[in-house]
Amino acid sequence: MVTDRRITITRMEGDMLYAYCHLRQARRTFHISRVLQWTNCSSGEITSDIMADFDAARKDSAFGLLDRMHGDLYPVMGVLLYLGKGDRRLMIEERNAMIDTYKTLCPDPRLTDQMINDSINDMAVPSTPKYKQLVAELSTMSPEIQALATATARRFFASRKKLNAVEQEGMNELHRQLNA
Repeated sequence: MVTDRRITITRMEGDMLYAYCHLRQARRTFHISRVLQWTNCSSGEITSDIMADFDAARKDSAFGLLDRMHGDLYPVMGVLLYLGKGDRRLMIEERNAMIDTYKTLCPDPRLTDQMINDSINDMAVPSTPKYKQLVAELSTMSPEIQALATATARRFFASRKKLNAVEQEGMNELHRQLNA
């Protein structure tokens, strides 16, 4: 059955389109191959190439900014995620510190805490070898970014008397490579 829907796209993966459906007032998933026609509400343009239109629109949106910043800032965020999850959980204080760091590095008012939080949730915790590689990449970034990452890592553990072995080794690696 063919329906006419107004949707707000949240993401596209493979042949799937994830969106908020204004007709059903709920999140829905659609097969891109089943979309017959696409009208961009911003431009009024009708097209059949939903992928190209979505990619162009996303690049100019807060989600596109988040994508770009997530890529550029992966060394910082990956290091912090590894340290934050050293005890196999990311405490609310650690998550908030990561969000604050992200907002400091990318002060765009379109980025909400929820968007950044979702981005953090989508990240895989780096393995120990990958963590060491990310610290090495962080060491090539500006001294301001290095200082912010180090300060955030310290903020994670400021109220603890003792770190577990993963956290301690991670902090040692961070100090070793950034102070070399």
